[in-house]
Amino acid sequence: MTTTMTSGYQRLFTLYVLRHGETGFNQLGIVQGAGVDAPLSNIGFIQAMGVGSVFRGLQSSSSSDLSPWQIYCSTMKRTMESLHGFLLGFELDNFDLGPDSTPPPRTPPATSTFS
Repeated sequence: MTTTMTSGYQRLFTLYVLRHGETGFNQLGIVQGAGVDAPLSNIGFIQAMGVGSVFRGLQSSSSSDLSPWQIYCSTMKRTMESLHGFLLGFELDNFDLGPDSTPPPRTPPATSTFS
């Protein structure tokens, strides 16, 4: 939890940092950087959906207020696919990926290069 002072009152917020799900290159032990735009494996998409499920549980908990959220995501395939898996099952009232983007699909990718 991070604390900042703003206009004489204390403002608290929680920052969650999530990593993308597994890619086929991860399975092969290949290190990826910004120059490699590998898609998620099927396992990676399932991992992303699992993390989303945990956050849906936090959101519905009476002891936690996770609304509103601000989500920042790289435009790499593996991170966008992870975001798509994460958001499955959420009721999205206000969703904006920017002027050149569309909301994420509501289904997992049909196939993956790696399984």
